[in-house]
Amino acid sequence: MSLKKEQRRFLLARRKALSEQYRKEASERICRHVAKSDAWQKADTVFAYCPVGEEVDLTALWERALGQGRRIAFPRCVNGEMVFLQVQSLSELVPDAYGIPAPKAFAQEVLPTLDTLCIVPALSVDEKGYRMGYGGGYYDRFLAKHETLFTLCAVYAQMQVGDVCREECDRRVKAFVNENGVCLL
Repeated sequence: MSLKKEQRRFLLARRKALSEQYRKEASERICRHVAKSDAWQKADTVFAYCPVGEEVDLTALWERALGQGRRIAFPRCVNGEMVFLQVQSLSELVPDAYGIPAPKAFAQEVLPTLDTLCIVPALSVDEKGYRMGYGGGYYDRFLAKHETLFTLCAVYAQMQVGDVCREECDRRVKAFVNENGVCLL
């Protein structure tokens, strides 16, 4: 087993061991930190994600964005590539082929602008901005095409590591947020 796969397996087990209470409270605090951030304040469009399993749950933030009239889009995989599709309501999200809530395939694609904030899920992130995802490379391929996009990785503080095992194709995020605050890189 590769070192990266071993680290991913370890991190999955570590996150699963976090208490539900910790995850809930940390997610609420992370939502507050994002909402106060400059990136959130200036964003006209938010590229969001639906939490799966024990991921940081930012659903309250997505509801806030919709309530403020911001454009919000969620990822959907199309022919092996990730695109972001706009929703008007979280009720428009349906399970995709992987069981992850995603917009319906006919929803409008949204391309990033200079004022788009992309909030990225992860198992872990290190102090250089490299994240550990789930091994599909979807976000890395998307970010490689949109290098000017402002990316903010949401992760629990207890999941941060000194160094994430990475490969040449892995892309850094520009900032990360945990329950202690936002860290610009």
